[in-house]
Amino acid sequence: MPSSLLTMKQKISQCQLLAKDIAQSNSYYFFAGNIFVSNAIPEALDTTFQTSIAPYQNMLIGKAIANTDVALAVPYIPYQTDTVYTAYDDQQELYGNNFYSIVSESSYYHLFKCLNNNFGNPSTVSPDFSVVANSNISVFQTSDNYTWKYMYSVSNSQFNKFASATYFPVIANTTIQAQAVAGSFDVIAIDNPGQRYDNYITGQFGGADLRINGNTQLFNISNTMASVVNNFYTGCLMYISSGSGAGAFCNIVNYICTTNGNFIVTDSALPALTNGSRYEIYPAVNVVGDGNQTVNVVARALVNALSSNSIYSIDIIKGGQNYTFATANVIYNATVPVQTPTVIRPIYAPPGGHGADAPTELGAQQIVISTSFQNSESNTIFTTNDYNQIGLLNTPLFANVYINHATTNGTFLVGETVAAISPIRIGTGTINTTSAVLTLTSSDIRTTIPANALLYLELQDGSNQQLALVNSVVNSTSLTLTSNANFQNTVNVFLANTLGTAVVTSPFDVNHVYITNVNPVFVSNVTFIGFGSGKKATVNTVSRNGVTKGFGTFLQTFKYTGNMVAGQFVQGEKLQQNGKTAYVHSVVGNTSITLYTTNCVGIFDSSSPIQGLTSMATATISNKYNPELVPFSGDIIYLENISSTNRTGNTETFKISINIDG
Repeated sequence: MPSSLLTMKQKISQCQLLAKDIAQSNSYYFFAGNIFVSNAIPEALDTTFQTSIAPYQNMLIGKAIANTDVALAVPYIPYQTDTVYTAYDDQQELYGNNFYSIVSESSYYHLFKCLNNNFGNPSTVSPDFSVVANSNISVFQTSDNYTWKYMYSVSNSQFNKFASATYFPVIANTTIQAQAVAGSFDVIAIDNPGQRYDNYITGQFGGADLRINGNTQLFNISNTMASVVNNFYTGCLMYISSGSGAGAFCNIVNYICTTNGNFIVTDSALPALTNGSRYEIYPAVNVVGDGNQTVNVVARALVNALSSNSIYSIDIIKGGQNYTFATANVIYNATVPVQTPTVIRPIYAPPGGHGADAPTELGAQQIVISTSFQNSESNTIFTTNDYNQIGLLNTPLFANVYINHATTNGTFLVGETVAAISPIRIGTGTINTTSAVLTLTSSDIRTTIPANALLYLELQDGSNQQLALVNSVVNSTSLTLTSNANFQNTVNVFLANTLGTAVVTSPFDVNHVYITNVNPVFVSNVTFIGFGSGKKATVNTVSRNGVTKGFGTFLQTFKYTGNMVAGQFVQGEKLQQNGKTAYVHSVVGNTSITLYTTNCVGIFDSSSPIQGLTSMATATISNKYNPELVPFSGDIIYLENISSTNRTGNTETFKISINIDG
């Protein structure tokens, strides 16, 4: 037996964090690869070992995962009649049980959590969303005595995008979240129904039964079935079920029987009741908290006359708020012939209340990613040939990136690191170039600057700038930098707020630079600056493989342009040139061609023709473009072999399910 366990909540939390990271970090890519048919599904990969290289070598195309492509998911449990659903209980394990059901209604799918299952009897009546919509309530009871809590709805389009025969998406319902009440009770369980709770009666008030002698807290019970024993209904709760004052309630503090009638005295006046208002008198439920509650529970015990006047349901009129501990009992006095006292137990709602955190409450340990390759993705990926493998790649770095930029001054240096930044102004300061001490002369947030923070320093006229690391914080106005600043005088001081980095391979000209090891944040209007040169620039456009495009997709084959000399290459055949080899992924064109290759050993050049070993066709190369990702960069977190899928310019949609089971 293990000495410790990872809690279910922690597993669910891990799932939520991963889903949030995939949806919001803009660093996850769906990819397709492998033109070679394989039926073997790979084991989980450890990307530090040689055995994991093949999926990188086989990558063909990829696309960034959008935040709308990700959803948490739970098992799909459609409602079925004559099924026993597990009732929510804070003392029982729910995950893995049918403790909720899903109903299709009015072009939506609605998820309801079971709060009470009628003592474990089968449900015969489906929860109905129209009750929620028409009555503006989220907890309700069906005629089979099941109590349901409405959680959220999923549109048909969301269902088609994320659902399957086994899982169902979790879509936040902000209204239900806002209505959730912390420390409240929606259910009080009956562990023993007891017997002979005779202190109940229902009826209708006549005009003469109200406001006896002008007293708004004195009522006559004219029902001939009423008890004639003094105090018999004392401690009960009276609820107005219909007519004037419907929904009002009060506690009965005294019951008096005389020759003039049977009278109840209440603890408070009710709204203006009129002739015909119906009342229900049932034993009150006393819920005792530890004093932390801010709103007290109001509840009553409903009696089953067909089962020895036992308690069959606890009707909660007010669920209370901010209870951290509670016990409960059904109130009766010595005049009531109770034979077996009922045993009831408050069921604590989840933290925050039912509906506050649907993924945790429902046990969402699954992430569904639904994404598509839509034709050529604006001419950034090819639309030919098959692929047999799909996967997810996290935080890849891009290579061979060509930036057209607006510039200020200076020249980027070959090999220097550049940082994309979104500066946050701190204030102004002066620099001692000898001691590398930055003295802040004005600052609003100086105490928040930590050691190792990256600063962006700029002369006030904007003529020069620099990145500098903080070595230490001397005091609230003095910082030591890791190296001497390359200019003196008063400077504007910013936290650099680094978005990502890259490495310069060629400064090309004053408005263009080649970079590699690129985080996909170097997009239009982003500012970047060289660590060594201090050159500052703003991105205008980004190009790769001779095509102007951002980082929404990638092409991971080698791309060559040239001319066929003889014959035509065959998809999948092996090519060679002076000991260098590759496999044909696809060829576009007949005479002037664009050739895509994969699994390359060496890089073809223009020195001599390349030849297909199957077709014996030959071609010459004029231009070459390397794969767009840095080799083996990023982590493959999911990999699946699939049936051969053909790219014919159509749209292919995939659903990936990731299960977090600890």
